[in-house]
Amino acid sequence: MVALDGRHAEKLISPWTGNKLGIVQFVQACFVWWGLLSLWATTEVDNESLLSTFSWLKSRATGGFEKNPFEILKLSSSMTCVHASTLEAIEQIQCMASEIVGLKL
Repeated sequence: MVALDGRHAEKLISPWTGNKLGIVQFVQACFVWWGLLSLWATTEVDNESLLSTFSWLKSRATGGFEKNPFEILKLSSSMTCVHASTLEAIEQIQCMASEIVGLKL
């Protein structure tokens, strides 16, 4: 998934939380937030009191994908240590997230 050789200490800013993340954590965050967006986008809520919470959660996940984490990763000097198949998977989840929330890439 990610091969580190000690030269990639660059920190990337999470498009979801604003926290500084190492490359491994950034890659993990892409998959975690994709899973959360998928869950919140497909869950139907009957309870009015939970509706605003689910809307907020979906909005938070959407906000990160609007900042295009794949592009952030591509522009990073640490990108070279991410396996090609992992980069492809992140590109695919960015595209799928864009379709779910109607983003234009």
